[in-house]
Amino acid sequence: ENFYCRMVCIFLFLKSTVTDFCENIENIKTLVLTPTRADSWINMHVPDWAGKSDVKAFGDMEELDLVEYHVAGMPLHWKMFNAIFILVPKTLLWFGVTRSGVHYLMETAGIMNVVVNAMALSFILNVDEMIFERLTSQLTTHILTHLQALDLYEDDLEE
Repeated sequence: ENFYCRMVCIFLFLKSTVTDFCENIENIKTLVLTPTRADSWINMHVPDWAGKSDVKAFGDMEELDLVEYHVAGMPLHWKMFNAIFILVPKTLLWFGVTRSGVHYLMETAGIMNVVVNAMALSFILNVDEMIFERLTSQLTTHILTHLQALDLYEDDLEE
């Protein structure tokens, strides 16, 4: 069959796996750079200029709008749990699917089968995101969308 079509399919498959690889790297950096301490990650932020009920009435806000979420730290046992039960299996799955997928796509006879198999292999790497998207509650989604970023490094540009 056509060599260039096969290479395009493999390129597209590998392009879809790069996103998962970058997410794994970001997860490793987050686990390593997050402080190892158990601090509070949720705060109620009420402005100084008025009381909570006045702020809510003025800004047409709910109680949940005054809550701030931030990454303060993660105890060592949770870091180990995340590394062992989430990061390592996800990395091994990525490596296995990528390595086996390229081999499988090179061995597939027909071009139509190569295209379908490339899509199926990409689907395997996205199953965890689909499960997370379907099984998370609205409150969890709210917390994750309002989570303040963790400064993993200082941004000093003084010279």
